[in-house]
Amino acid sequence: MKMLYGIVIATLFFSCSNILNLDSYNSDPPVVDSPVKPSSSSNPAEPDAPDEGPARPPSPPPGLAAASGTGATLALAAKAFYFGIHDPTTGARDLTRSLWRDYGYDLDGICTDAETIQAVGPKSSGGTCIFEQSVDSARSALRDGNRCRDNVFASQIGEILAGFNGNFQSDTNRDIIIGSQTLVLVLEDIDSYENDPYVPAKAYVTTQNLSGGFLWNGSDVREIDSSTVTGDDLQTPKQSFPYGYISKGVWVNGPFNETPFNLPLLLNKNIVTLPTLSTTIGIAFDPATKDPISSTLASAVSVDELVSTLRTLAERSFSCALLKMGALDAYLATVRTNVDLVNGEPNFTNAASACNTISLGIKLQWSPILVPTRVEPVKPVSPACKVLPASQ
Repeated sequence: MKMLYGIVIATLFFSCSNILNLDSYNSDPPVVDSPVKPSSSSNPAEPDAPDEGPARPPSPPPGLAAASGTGATLALAAKAFYFGIHDPTTGARDLTRSLWRDYGYDLDGICTDAETIQAVGPKSSGGTCIFEQSVDSARSALRDGNRCRDNVFASQIGEILAGFNGNFQSDTNRDIIIGSQTLVLVLEDIDSYENDPYVPAKAYVTTQNLSGGFLWNGSDVREIDSSTVTGDDLQTPKQSFPYGYISKGVWVNGPFNETPFNLPLLLNKNIVTLPTLSTTIGIAFDPATKDPISSTLASAVSVDELVSTLRTLAERSFSCALLKMGALDAYLATVRTNVDLVNGEPNFTNAASACNTISLGIKLQWSPILVPTRVEPVKPVSPACKVLPASQ
């Protein structure tokens, strides 16, 4: 499988790099991601339950999940998204390609490794569902990360993206820092940053403001994209997390594996939303400063939705010349082979069914901002190039 990726990328992307429309990013010096702020605590929290078992978010703490009316409100903007390409702490390119192993959660409750993947005729299975790949390919591509984390998107698909733009992660995070659109969460009714059974949140996407000047120190003012609210009212966001809570110092957005979410994806200042079957967000807070210090996101995504979303994002971001050479179809065909979950089943698992869903894990860096008070319209982005699938 690794050889196949190399052939696809080398022949279709590296040979066409001179016609990529990347806002001249590839001619710029590599941009180092802003390092994650270290915790003041000697034992910083992580967005997992604090044990050595499979990586899962902590369960809700005991107590009544109801508003106190006296809790604090905290607005957070996503400052960086990490797909395992650059180290969040140092900003250096990860040549070991292993960072993805610590992103996301164990979605299926099964630890998939080379030993558990067995042949099923010409296909294979790791106990979750039937892989379309052979045993040898599946053992390379569909293994879990540390503590059984499911994250095929970062381990395989992210690697392909890096094949034709090795700085796509740092480019994207640079855009966010200077004012591109990004995800905002407004956590409400916080009575304790250690254990609080009721901490709902509203989710928004900001407008784009490339004038610069953002300090990312808690004082920034961001306007909200009016398309992410109903009736231009910040109190009626189109996405919210009514069942959020804080447990063991970690805010969790809702019931594990049961919280659908339209996940914003950004590339070359273009943003699209990826409908997910479920998304779990964990944000760990420093117990001393109450700053967000570590965060992970884990999603299960229908392969059809992912392919459709990536096609839209590519059409908005890259040149027609490249896309019409077949590079996009080749890339999306590879995406379709990397499925490791099955939709419509508990924990996305049915050993007798064909896999049709992809696991996605991302590490995030959050920064406090002032609670948003304004919405602004954002002009829809038209595709730079419309390319029909090869089958059409």
